[in-house]
Amino acid sequence: MRVVVISDTHAPRRWKSCPPAVVAHLRDADLILHAG
Repeated sequence: MRVVVISDTHAPRRWKSCPPAVVAHLRDADLILHAG
């Protein structure tokens, strides 16, 4: 199981500026924990 923990994204306001490497990790994740 792949778990990604991410925080301080200011989503959805700045979501379009998410780095491509981070997007790749999110796509492969089984579970995403978003801490704001």
